[in-house]
Amino acid sequence: MDRVRRSARVSSILRITSPNQLDIPALHEEAKKCFDNLFPKDAQELARFQCEHAEEAMALALQNDIHRCQKPLLYYLASQTDLDASPSSRIPPSLASSITKRTHELSSKLIDRFTPLLFTPPPTSHMNCTDALAEHWMSMVISPAIDNSAMGKPLQTLESMKGVDWVGLGLCEACAKDKVDEWTEEQTAVWELMDEWIFDTK
Repeated sequence: MDRVRRSARVSSILRITSPNQLDIPALHEEAKKCFDNLFPKDAQELARFQCEHAEEAMALALQNDIHRCQKPLLYYLASQTDLDASPSSRIPPSLASSITKRTHELSSKLIDRFTPLLFTPPPTSHMNCTDALAEHWMSMVISPAIDNSAMGKPLQTLESMKGVDWVGLGLCEACAKDKVDEWTEEQTAVWELMDEWIFDTK
């Protein structure tokens, strides 16, 4: 079964077995675990994640007190620029408003964190490599980011940066690897910071 159909089936079971409907606690708890497992568990997985009906999934997570998956879902919503502006009729208006508010708050934090990194070519261990990186930074990083409205999409943008052939653009292999490692570390840092931003943990 593909992920979309599995998600629809698990979501349906989650609703039906909830206390508001058939109230089947054991099956409901199992459905919550299955639902939670549908969503990414680390930054690199989330960078490649696609989700239809993310607003509905976030609403289900909140309604059923499913904690862990709220982080990837909120990030996904915050990083999208082409989501349907009209909330699903399945989502109560007050809950839809709360999700929108949290999404905007997270988006602002992502932009504040990522914009300085995005617009500043980083140094490397070798002057020639630093020069090569700076020479191609506009065309390989900044321009695509602007075209894709990527200031609020740090995980996806960092993943794209890691995929550039920096050696072919003049960096030595050691410096190219160092940059990829740094960008992976930044993905992990954003992932971890989201616990504080979303759940107010310190």
